[in-house]
Amino acid sequence: MTELEYIKVRTSDDKEFTLDFQAFKKSEFISVMFESYSVDDEYEAPVINVSSNILAHIDRFLMHYKGKEVEPLRQPLEHKTLHPDDGIPEWDAEFINSFSDSELYEILNVSNYLGIQSLIMLGCARLALFIKKRTTDKYGKINDEDLKFYMANGMTREEAEQLSIEAKWA
Repeated sequence: MTELEYIKVRTSDDKEFTLDFQAFKKSEFISVMFESYSVDDEYEAPVINVSSNILAHIDRFLMHYKGKEVEPLRQPLEHKTLHPDDGIPEWDAEFINSFSDSELYEILNVSNYLGIQSLIMLGCARLALFIKKRTTDKYGKINDEDLKFYMANGMTREEAEQLSIEAKWA
């Protein structure tokens, strides 16, 4: 049986993508879904939890690492930004920093859904640095960065402030 070169997936917003199977083997979900198919098989996989916009970003990440291993990040992160000394290549830092907070949230969710560990770790590194920058007096208060995140996820200012009051114990 000849191995697949390309696979077809359909996103939640009904867009069809033809993806490089070798690049997407880093996705546990895609790898398992297509492992028994050959080039003669016509199959289109629905990825119902993935928008075309986010899949295009993930495709760019996986194509960048096609045929290469992703180096693990050093932990703990020692710098206040994504830095090469922490094992984060410049391309990775530029890639993950190019997203808004809401896009980062979607990329983390989709990476988790598709089982792309290297992208999960990179996204979590950015999120960890966001948390690391905060001082203890900022916890429990809604600031402009928090408000952008809440509003991007459908909350109003009043709802975000109410959540902050209710979750003060956390």
